[in-house]
Amino acid sequence: MSNGFTTRSASGLAADAVRQHGEKAGAFLSGELEKASAGGKKKVTAGSIKGKSYSRKAVTTYVERIGTFVSALPDAEREAIANSETDFPVTVSAKALRELLAAHSDISAASAPTTPAPGA
Repeated sequence: MSNGFTTRSASGLAADAVRQHGEKAGAFLSGELEKASAGGKKKVTAGSIKGKSYSRKAVTTYVERIGTFVSALPDAEREAIANSETDFPVTVSAKALRELLAAHSDISAASAPTTPAPGA
């Protein structure tokens, strides 16, 4: 999944930011510089802007599990949720909820940073 920032030069990165964010590009890049600085970096790069990436398999499995969860909700409940701005309890199947939690756990594990083995 591309973030649109594929260039390797500072001017190209700025141009990409302007194309994507228009007049807000300066504020966007300033925010990215703050994040980079907090991480010990001195400049913004396309790599520092890139968000988490997931394997196609992880995303496909996640989407399938979310679809299973949504389809387990009765139509009336889905409609009530979609048409209401208030908070109210919704009854869901424990099995469907377990699948949803497993999907979250799996996608979180897929994006977790890996640490090298001791002595590696």
